[in-house]
Amino acid sequence: MLRKEIYFFCLVFSCLVNAFNSNAQGVDFSRVEFEVNNPLSKFYYPSLYSRYVMLDTTLTDKEYYYLYYGFPAQDDYKPLLINPLSDSLRTVLDNRRNHSADVFFTAIDYAKKILQTEPFNLREINVLIYAYEMLGNRDAALKEAYRFRMITKVITSTGNGETAKTPWWVTYPSHADDILAMRKYTANKTVAISRDVVYIQAHGENKKRSNVFYFNYSLQYLKKPEYLYDQNGNKIKQGKKRLF
Repeated sequence: MLRKEIYFFCLVFSCLVNAFNSNAQGVDFSRVEFEVNNPLSKFYYPSLYSRYVMLDTTLTDKEYYYLYYGFPAQDDYKPLLINPLSDSLRTVLDNRRNHSADVFFTAIDYAKKILQTEPFNLREINVLIYAYEMLGNRDAALKEAYRFRMITKVITSTGNGETAKTPWWVTYPSHADDILAMRKYTANKTVAISRDVVYIQAHGENKKRSNVFYFNYSLQYLKKPEYLYDQNGNKIKQGKKRLF
């Protein structure tokens, strides 16, 4: 139930664009990488990112495009690492029924800490929208909803998800599940059909409908997963993969 309750607020505030995008061109990562690493570019990453963390609602679609797809060009990008705090956050929210407002303040604290290392984590932005709304802070909820909407709009602008040639480009595996969940689908099986593209078989509510959606995972393979291990070669403790 928690997933549905949180998602209700996201859908109310987000007003997402339609998934179909006939003009989608995928992602030109070479161009993105050049722009975000060029101090003379208006898309220079440190400048854009400082505005992003300040919840600047004047950031445009194109600026969000360079923010989201420029993150894989940054040293902090670690797409296969799941923050252990995610488990703590879910525990807090799963037991929220008899809690005071302190529960939501704690959830906000955890979500913000996770976003420091995973700044485009849609699930934690989702939590912030929900928690702020429960606390009656509509202004903060709307600011978080704006960046949720802009991130998902950028993702769905790269394709229509209907074929292997027009996939949605995602920078984290979880974002594929999130995009499906927004359309009231749940993933059943993921199948790699090439080095870059996967298709996900998914079913709708009450399993009354099913569909196949295509995603491009190529940006997640840019870095070797050495960051999953500490300097002694031991695997770093991670949180569990969860859907909201």
